[in-house]
Amino acid sequence: VVVAGGLLLFRVVRQQILEQTHRESAVLAGDVSHRIQHRLDKVSDTAQMLAALIGPRPDDAEPLIRDALAHNADLDGLAAAYVPASIDARAPVRSPFVSRHLDGSLSVRDLLKDPAPYWTQAWFATGLACATGCWQQPFFSQSRQRRLVNYSAAIEAGGRPVGVLNADVTLEWLQGVLQALNKPRDTEAFVIDQQGVYLAVEGSALA
Repeated sequence: VVVAGGLLLFRVVRQQILEQTHRESAVLAGDVSHRIQHRLDKVSDTAQMLAALIGPRPDDAEPLIRDALAHNADLDGLAAAYVPASIDARAPVRSPFVSRHLDGSLSVRDLLKDPAPYWTQAWFATGLACATGCWQQPFFSQSRQRRLVNYSAAIEAGGRPVGVLNADVTLEWLQGVLQALNKPRDTEAFVIDQQGVYLAVEGSALA
């Protein structure tokens, strides 16, 4: 009788602990999801606003994206990448890209002078079709040695897409959010995208 009672009590307590853990995890996941979404929404809103401003004012692209990058710590880089003049004679003569270094300083370069033609790459073709903006696949930047994800919005002029406003977001801050969580014991935290790709993990086991 004592053994049977002990087993029953163990099962009841175990079930209560599991239910409590599930509730705590659901609340924690909801809170983290809201915080992450809020920051990503700021990125997408900034990119869409810049694309709209730059469309009729291509000569102002560099100062506009430099100022936006300086005032948004979640952004790692901003680019106004245009269809090249060899394809469209009305295209601007520069495609400025402003990036943030590890020490916080900013630098600018002309993407049109890069050895690899960006207008042949998938992110540019996808961005041209993103009239209302879209997130692209995460990638590892060899030049910056960081994992990044892009938000792209088409730059339009005369009712047609002429370029892409590209916003780079480092995934390091996602890692920091997970590491700062007050989680239940023996739980792991991670973030995946809609395709099931891991964007961030709390430890190194899943990286």
